Amino acid sequence: MSPKRKFSHFNLDNGIEVVVYPIKEVEAVSIQVAMLAGSSSEDEDKVGTLHFLEHLLFQGSKKYPTQMDVALNFEEIGASHDASVSALDTKFWFFAPDSKVKEALENAYEMISNPIFPDRAIENSRQVILTEQQDFWDIPENQFRNGYIKARWGEKHPYTRVGFGEKNVVAALDKEKIWETYNRYFIPPNFKIAIAGNIDEEMAQNLLNNTFGSWKKDGKVIKDNDLRLEKINPTYYIFNQPRKQVNIGISFSMKGQKDYDIKKLLSLGVLSFLVGGGFTSVLYQRLREELGLVYSIWTVRSIWPYVGSFDVVGKTSTENLKVSMDEIFNTLDGIKKNGFKESDFRRAINYLNMNSKMHFSDPRKIADYFLGLMLDELEMYVPEDYIRIANSIKISEINELAQEVFDFKSMGMGLMGDEKLILESGVKNIYGQLTSIQ
Repeated sequence: MSPKRKFSHFNLDNGIEVVVYPIKEVEAVSIQVAMLAGSSSEDEDKVGTLHFLEHLLFQGSKKYPTQMDVALNFEEIGASHDASVSALDTKFWFFAPDSKVKEALENAYEMISNPIFPDRAIENSRQVILTEQQDFWDIPENQFRNGYIKARWGEKHPYTRVGFGEKNVVAALDKEKIWETYNRYFIPPNFKIAIAGNIDEEMAQNLLNNTFGSWKKDGKVIKDNDLRLEKINPTYYIFNQPRKQVNIGISFSMKGQKDYDIKKLLSLGVLSFLVGGGFTSVLYQRLREELGLVYSIWTVRSIWPYVGSFDVVGKTSTENLKVSMDEIFNTLDGIKKNGFKESDFRRAINYLNMNSKMHFSDPRKIADYFLGLMLDELEMYVPEDYIRIANSIKISEINELAQEVFDFKSMGMGLMGDEKLILESGVKNIYGQLTSIQ
């Protein structure tokens, strides 16, 4: 095993948390900046304001007053930049040649800390975002996923919000409301910065002290809201979309990330890989390779701070829907009763260990990884730590975890397809028998 990787973890004087991970073998630096607020942090009648604000930060600053000025300052040094707003946070990405990291940090700091929100840019961004909303909702899969998660967790749960908000909020936003949101959230202690690439700690700290470290702005630090759900009821949801294929989503509730230790989180990764995470997984082999029932079948772990979901996702024809669902549930029930083979378990551990190492080959992935650890308030682990912990997992623990996760009584089932054909398939009877809900 290679020596443990070294990184620096510190706070700037104004409270911004930073991780620096040097990589001498590359000629680039990834700078990732996150603010501890996303759509779940916003007041219900203001959801979408942060996303609007994120757009506007690219539209001009005190030093570079137009969108073209901002864009040229990055492109002329060979750097790229982008941003996004999720339910949990607002992120900014910058990727630059190592010889231009000073300029990239200066540009990033100027853009985030000195906006001007020109009137013309506000109106232009409004039209762009309204088009973005329409484009998103024109895709049936997006309507299905959002409707299903709302049916599962409740219409008003903050984690179900789409970052760009509602049309009426975007249409009504003005400069005063935008400045109010900026001043509320954009203060140094609410920020995290991860840097990975050809830069050493001393250089990074000096550059940060002269840019983000010089940012002086008072305000309230964002506090995490406890969004645990006391109970998640069984959910049967159909999104009517006339087509011959059916999108399948089977959801098993889990706790949130804050309620699991790192070993449990890694164990969930092992379980997901064994059940539906690859071409050798149990579900893939049974439903696609042996029976040819599905075009795709896989598992997804969605873990928010206070709520989690272990999902089986797939696509099949309406003709094969009932038998596919029978096979999925029979396979999962077989896993609960019989567990996994030792050889499959060992292969999963080895595969995930190797992937953990490979993840640390790209500065952008590394910066994103450390940023995630800071945002989730997790201990700073590197691949060698994960491998050590993963190697301590026992097959008996994975088998017990499968019994814990695959609770049919409280599961959710979401289907997108021709509602008439889905109802005629009789698949609801299978769901009803497993959950005792008719």
